[in-house]
Amino acid sequence: MSFDIKIVNGDFLVSPSGEVQIVESLEKLKQDVIKILLTEIGTNVYHPWYGSELSDGVVGYATSAQIIAQNAEMAVTNALENIMALQAEQMANQTVTPQEALGAIQEVSVEQEPSDPRQWNVRVRILTRALTEITEDFSIKA
Repeated sequence: MSFDIKIVNGDFLVSPSGEVQIVESLEKLKQDVIKILLTEIGTNVYHPWYGSELSDGVVGYATSAQIIAQNAEMAVTNALENIMALQAEQMANQTVTPQEALGAIQEVSVEQEPSDPRQWNVRVRILTRALTEITEDFSIKA
């Protein structure tokens, strides 16, 4: 089984005793999805391919809301496919449980917020290899 450091609001979570908290299983997969989608592609100097073009690369650069939504959905899908490829490589060297492995992308939708045209609402619905459905909703602003 793999694990990662637990991140809450962009910070590592530390227990009252001073130990760094970890996430594993389903919570790890949820964190991995959000982390790759909100990381601007090219900002990790050691892995420049890691991240998505969701924020700076898509939102605010097209001329119509429909084009922005289509490009954002493609950026999200590409990032999720990268997670699946990374997990396949990881499985060659360590155990990845079915709960923490992304099995299928079921839905990706990006819609403009009617009350604020600068805000885009993103919905990702995925299926783990254990057949658990995960839905993550978040918003980004241009």
